[in-house]
Amino acid sequence: MTNAAIIDTADALVSFLNEDHSWSQSFTAARAAIDFNDELADDGLHVDVAIGRSAEGEPLSGDVQEDSYLIDVGVRKKCDVSDTSVTDPLWLLVQEIRDVCLNSRLTDHEAAVCVGWQQKPTYYRSHARKFRQFTSVVTLEFSISRDL
Repeated sequence: MTNAAIIDTADALVSFLNEDHSWSQSFTAARAAIDFNDELADDGLHVDVAIGRSAEGEPLSGDVQEDSYLIDVGVRKKCDVSDTSVTDPLWLLVQEIRDVCLNSRLTDHEAAVCVGWQQKPTYYRSHARKFRQFTSVVTLEFSISRDL
């Protein structure tokens, strides 16, 4: 391992999202260094992965630890947020990401399994008003057993 385990997990999630899962919309996921509070500069579809707000760990036995990491996946697009024919497909993509990730092991990090998700809030109303931008962030919880 060349990075912190949480970084390896985030990078593996980017690779997993970029695999062919028959997404309803085409995108290339990328890792973001920060959160999703900025206005987008273009009107393309952005699917970004960022380290979440929490990490926990507890010993399992001997030199093995069970870690829990929260990783955020932001789905963002500048668009007419009042037009449901534009935003409904974005909601579908958010649901697909949740559904595909839940209970999945990451291809590039087999020790990481997605054990849950949350979406609070479901979308950023302030972005819709201020930026005319759809922003929804799904927080995925990954459980990882690793040697110390």
